[in-house]
Formats: sequence, C-alpha cells, structure tokens
Amino acid sequence: MAEQQQLLNEQFVQSFIERMVIARNSADADKIAALCNEDVILEETTRDDALRGREELREFFGGLIRRRIEFTLELQGEPYLSLDATRAAARWRGTGIAIDGGRSYSFENVEIYEFENDQLSSWTMMFRDPDWMGRQVP
Repeated sequence: MAEQQQLLNEQFVQSFIERMVIARNSADADKIAALCNEDVILEETTRDDALRGREELREFFGGLIRRRIEFTLELQGEPYLSLDATRAAARWRGTGIAIDGGRSYSFENVEIYEFENDQLSSWTMMFRDPDWMGRQVP
C-alpha cells in the first residue's frame, strides 16, 4: 500500500518556517536534524548526490556550521503551499562570514518541503546561482 502524503495547512507551514529559521540560524546541526524524519532525503543544486537520512543531514550541516563565523538565513516574502496541499516552499536569502579568510558570502535559494508525521521527509534546495559556494566560500 502506498503511503499518503501529509496534507498541509497554512498554520502548519507558518509554524514549520518559524522553526526552520530558528534551527538554521542557531548554529546547531541537531536542531536542523530534529525537523526531519529518519529517512529524509535532501537534494540540493550544489551537490551531485542526495543526502539520505537524518544522520547524513546532521553531518552535512555540522560541516557547514564549522566553516563559518556567522550566518543569517532570512525568509523572502511569504511561504507557499501547493494547490494539492502536499508541499510547501519558501524563498530564502543567506548571508555569512566564512572562517577561512573571513570572507563574506551570500546566496538566494528556493526550498521545497514534503512531510510525514509533521517532519521533513523530502527537502529540495535550488540555488539561484548553483556555483555560489565554490566562488564565495574557501
């Protein structure tokens, strides 16, 4: 039997986005991972392969956190809810300072979210400039 996707509503999406902002700006990979289920899949345009599972995601964000002095992620506009209420999306702008060389960096992206039991099951990050990290972060 195929699993049904979780149906979302505006209140859930708004609450999730608030939790996402807090987690991503906290410099705590555990808080980010806590938003996800055990089998989460994260696909993003700066990587050739998807991250699979909460532990891989925790390690990935932990590595990013260790490479920066400061970081701020800000929601751009309002989050989106798909017409069939199975996906949410948000536009983001991130800025920070890398530890190596103290260089500033910034990016813009769109993220698409799917959920199971109120946790992320699928997370897709699409960057406006897919090569931003290679050019901006040493």
